[in-house]
Amino acid sequence: MELIRKNIHMNREKCRISLQLTLDNDLNVPDVKPDIERIVREQGDIRVLDVKVSNGRVNIKGELITNILYIAEQDEDKIQHMSGSIPFNEAVNMSDTCDGDNVQVKWELEDLSADVINSRKVSVKSILKLIVSADEIMDEEAAVAVSDGAYVEQLNETGTVTELALSKKDTYRIKEEVTISSGRDSIREILY
Repeated sequence: MELIRKNIHMNREKCRISLQLTLDNDLNVPDVKPDIERIVREQGDIRVLDVKVSNGRVNIKGELITNILYIAEQDEDKIQHMSGSIPFNEAVNMSDTCDGDNVQVKWELEDLSADVINSRKVSVKSILKLIVSADEIMDEEAAVAVSDGAYVEQLNETGTVTELALSKKDTYRIKEEVTISSGRDSIREILY
């Protein structure tokens, strides 16, 4: 009696690292915008621009995009907005990574605050959590049947599995239009 085996081709998580970054920068109010009296709300989003893997190191390049809604000092157009970005470039030591590994980066914006320095300058501070994981392709043997099993009972079930054919970066463009109901004024500027 002998076990008949087949290879299962799959991805396995090789290693995972979680780290925190502190990003802070001063943003100037654009010349076309009025002075800031006080900040109403701030919002942030992370854009990972590039992930490069070299032996034992993962370089992550990205930016924190901030949108700030504020009340202007002038009476006309009281509510205004401004946006800016804070670039970051972080090198993560992952001793198990190789050039061909599939590396994924997930992020969480744990804290974001914006404070007025003066009427033309805002200080933005944030804490960013990055979760970096590396996958590798591996084969695992599994028993599928028994040869010459005269006194052996078997229960077999056929299952479908998926296979990773290709792993690449894709760009999805989403376009959406919103119609303003009649009787409303035209939009001059999107604030938030």
